[in-house]
Amino acid sequence: MPRNSEDGDNEGSFFRRPRPLHTENPRDRDPGILTYDDRKYLFGEKNTSEEAEAQLRQRLRDRVRNGLLDFEVLLYCLDDRDVQTIFSEISGPTQMVDSPAREVRDGVLSALAFIYFGVTEFSHDQFDDLLEEAIETSSRRSSERRRGPHQWRAEADVDINVEWEIRAWRNDKLMEKLRSGDTLTDRELGMIVRHGDLDDEDWQHIREEIADGPPRDLDRLPEYEGDDEEISEE
Repeated sequence: MPRNSEDGDNEGSFFRRPRPLHTENPRDRDPGILTYDDRKYLFGEKNTSEEAEAQLRQRLRDRVRNGLLDFEVLLYCLDDRDVQTIFSEISGPTQMVDSPAREVRDGVLSALAFIYFGVTEFSHDQFDDLLEEAIETSSRRSSERRRGPHQWRAEADVDINVEWEIRAWRNDKLMEKLRSGDTLTDRELGMIVRHGDLDDEDWQHIREEIADGPPRDLDRLPEYEGDDEEISEE
């Protein structure tokens, strides 16, 4: 049976899933870690029996694990020229959303977000410790590029403090802004995609907004009427 993007499942993994900006349809991009069928399943567009779904999910988990292990191969074996070609044009969040460099940047962001979510929510390891090890491991690759009388090696000390903020927001105000054609910030677009009740016309407005280029005031979260409650944890 297809997975419904608005229905929760038994594991509580999904409450309302946004449609990824760079993958509107399962075949928009060539397969990476995920096959076309994987994407159709995750988008709730694939009809399967319970037995077939269990097998599909097992194959999906195995592919993600093997995909993570492939990064070790890439770290030590991919030529510097190829690494440079992939990452050299990344400059910041103000790049055009549909540009190759912005796609790579958003992919890096999503990969880090996925790993952070998995490690902090479900593992028995500390993300800070993993990040320290990752930086020090990467430094060995960097050291190979700087061979000379002095060898470079990083000694990382990472301390991450995260403040959790729960903010009341007015869905109707943002939807009104979208439908009236006003410019939306990246954060506003993200909030609408994740929490808005969108129809086909709304999605078309969002695609047009993205096509117009980077929105203004990227870092400003709009204040709407209503009581805000903030919860901070360190």
